[in-house]
Amino acid sequence: LNSGGGNMGTGRMRTAFVTDPMEQLQGRAGDRQVKVDANVAVTIGVLPGNACTLVFSTSPD
Repeated sequence: LNSGGGNMGTGRMRTAFVTDPMEQLQGRAGDRQVKVDANVAVTIGVLPGNACTLVFSTSPD
């Protein structure tokens, strides 16, 4: 699910790949809020020469 549209939806997103999953899990995504009871979010960031994967959770474990 790409609720923010990513680079295709609104141009270069910079750190949105980090902030959108956090807002989704916190219930603060406004019109972009997903309609499921999510407690884990996974996001990736890819640049020339490097990449990263981040996993967010509502659980402290």
